[in-house]
Amino acid sequence: MLCAGNATPVRPGAASVEFCYDHFELAETGGVGRQRPAWALHALGLSDEMTAAFALVPAGRPEAAQWFTARWGRAGVGPASFMPVPVQLETDERPSVEVYGFRSSNFNWRNCQWEIVERVTPHAFELPTADGECLDVPGNATGVWAFAEGSPVVCVDDLGFGEHAEFALHKQTDEANRGASYQVRFGGRIWRRWLTDRVGHPSPLELLAFDTSSPVLQQALDEVWGEIGGQEEAKRELIRAIQWPVLYPELFLLFKRKRSRGVLLYGPPGCGKTLLGGAVVKLLAALYHRKADQGGFKYVKGHQLLDQYVGNSEKAVKALFDDARRWREQRGYPAVLFFDEADALFK
Repeated sequence: MLCAGNATPVRPGAASVEFCYDHFELAETGGVGRQRPAWALHALGLSDEMTAAFALVPAGRPEAAQWFTARWGRAGVGPASFMPVPVQLETDERPSVEVYGFRSSNFNWRNCQWEIVERVTPHAFELPTADGECLDVPGNATGVWAFAEGSPVVCVDDLGFGEHAEFALHKQTDEANRGASYQVRFGGRIWRRWLTDRVGHPSPLELLAFDTSSPVLQQALDEVWGEIGGQEEAKRELIRAIQWPVLYPELFLLFKRKRSRGVLLYGPPGCGKTLLGGAVVKLLAALYHRKADQGGFKYVKGHQLLDQYVGNSEKAVKALFDDARRWREQRGYPAVLFFDEADALFK
């Protein structure tokens, strides 16, 4: 999207990734998808439509990633691709990034002029392609690429079928669709890459399932439950009710089992009910390869939803579920609705 008039270059909550080539030159004509990128620029629109979060990650060196926020001003200037502008004075103390040995506090991107607001710690924002391992289609390139910690690894379309140990990736045929797609195991997940356009589905990528044989995924799940001592029976029930339906959806379909709509935790104060609820947030974030955020834990005391006026209680419940839906759309994994003192609400 180009910014012009009242348009914004990146919508709030929208995430994208683009490639930057050597010395930020434009890609060669006809070779956009195959030319080797030197940098990956990850962007996320923030609630303020004038501001966005960025991660500039050099290829092959994710540890050198630079995370920052920037604000756009003038529209209709500069190139559509990312182009840093060197600072004019060495004494300029404004926040900046360093590229090829020079500092830059301003840059052009999507035909807008941007000024860096501040440098932030890595992974301070939810940028899916800059965290962990995932597949995505860069906005200014063709083909599906694999990313590891934000750094471009390889164009999956260029690989042959079989195991690619150097990339920790496995590519296999998808016989169910007769050549219209193939499957990829990468980063603890199984993806389907569609080679043909699908009506109503603009993305060529489809997340099929989680690769339960992946040591990366298993380690993440072990860390979630390992933080809670005891409560073995409660943890077992949560694994059955929440973790299994996500990891093994095909088995639930095969045996015609419906996933649980909720879990009732009961016990005296201080026995760990809220702690277990918080662990479910970390579990869902680990399953969907997202950074756990306590904002996904919607803690509600039962009496907070009750109101003496007709219709207000219903409005409060609707607002709560609408907030949870927005969380999933923006963060990429479900929120947890935790009703404390539920007996005041459900009796």
